[in-house]
This record gives sequence, structure tokens and C-alpha cells, in this order.
Amino acid sequence: MPRAVVNPPFGVQDIFNVRAIGSISPNTRAQATLGKFATQLDFLVFPGPASVTGMWTIPNTRVSVSGVRLISASSQGISLSGQPSTVGPLIIAITDPRISIS
Repeated sequence: MPRAVVNPPFGVQDIFNVRAIGSISPNTRAQATLGKFATQLDFLVFPGPASVTGMWTIPNTRVSVSGVRLISASSQGISLSGQPSTVGPLIIAITDPRISIS
């Protein structure tokens, strides 16, 4: 079944349901109407005093950009907080429905 792709950072939430404010990504070219495609190597940054960051652990297995796997609605990631130490899943809240990968 095709899954929609993710265009970070605004489509991803941390364990506190706060949307990401930025991402550091090796993808500088491949993009859609909502922004650049999310890749496995993206490093997500979240606002707030908890200093939460996120990274992807399970990307899409079939599609890549410049050799780096893309993130789709079925991908999984973890968010890490330093104060207090908290670990939880990344939540994909918004995808680009016009582009899907299978």
C-alpha cells in the first residue's frame, strides 16, 4: 500500500505532541510543494525548555534520494529529551498526500 512522504520539520511531533521547528538534513535538492523530502539522516529540533531532539530509526526501504532513504508515513523514529531523561517515538502528523511511495 502506498504511503505518503513526510516533509519535515512541521509534519513531525515529539513525545510531548510539540511540532518540530527545524531539521538538519543532507537533502538540499529533492523537494515537493510542501518542502524538502525527509531523509533517514535528518536531525529534528523541537522548541521548549526540555531540549528535545529526534532522529529516524526505520526509514522507507525502497525509495532514496542521493543514496539516503526517504521517510514515509510508515517510518519510525525516536525523540530524546535531556531534562529529565525521556525517550519516546516521533509522531508523524502531516504528510504530503500528493506524493506517495510504495
